[in-house]
Amino acid sequence: MLKIIGVSLIGITHRRRGEPLQDFFNAYIGNPQVSNHQEGNEWVKGWFVGDGSAFVFVADGAGSARYGRDGARYAVDSAINFVRNNDLASKEPGEVLRAVLRIALEGIERRAKELNADIEDLATTFMTLYVRSHECFSVGVGDGYVIIDDGSGLKLLNEPVKGEYFNETQFITSPEVMKAIRIGRLRLGVVGAMHSPLRLMVFGQR
Repeated sequence: MLKIIGVSLIGITHRRRGEPLQDFFNAYIGNPQVSNHQEGNEWVKGWFVGDGSAFVFVADGAGSARYGRDGARYAVDSAINFVRNNDLASKEPGEVLRAVLRIALEGIERRAKELNADIEDLATTFMTLYVRSHECFSVGVGDGYVIIDDGSGLKLLNEPVKGEYFNETQFITSPEVMKAIRIGRLRLGVVGAMHSPLRLMVFGQR
C-alpha cells in the first residue's frame, strides 16, 4: 500500500509582491482508494492512497520568468495526463521517465504558443518520482531532490541537474537539458513496520 501526501505553499516574497503560487505538484497512483487534489491561489495540496505503481510530479516556476507559474502548471498537468492515459507497466523505467520529460516540455511549448511567448518565459524546474513494485526511480531538472530512508540512513536518489555555478539552476526549458539528465534508482526496503519513506522536494529561498 502506498500513501502520498503533498503540499505547496506560496513564498513570503511572492506574497508580499501580490504574486500567485509558482509551484505545483500532483500524483497518480494505480488502483486508487483515495485520490484528492486541491488548488488555491496560495497553495496546492493532495493525498493519495493505492496499491499500484505511482508517479509524483513537482515543478517550481522560475521567479525570473514572466510565465514561470504557467510553465510549472503545464509541465505537471501534461505529465499527469500522459501517465493516466497510457499503459506504462511493460516499459523500461528510464524510457518512461524520459518520455515524461518530453511530454512535460511539449506541454510548456504549447502554452508558450498560446501566450505568444518565448519558451524561456515559462522556465521551470521539474521532478518525477516513479515507484513500481519494490523499486523507485527518479529524474529531475533543477535544484530539487529525492531522498529515501532505506533503513541504513538517508540516501540521495537523484543528482540535481544544475548550472555551472553553485546558485545557478537549470530548467526543463534550458537548451540541451535532456542530454544532462540522469536516472536515479533504488530498491525499496522496510524500515520498522513501514516501507522505505521517500521525500521529494524543490528548493525555494523565498
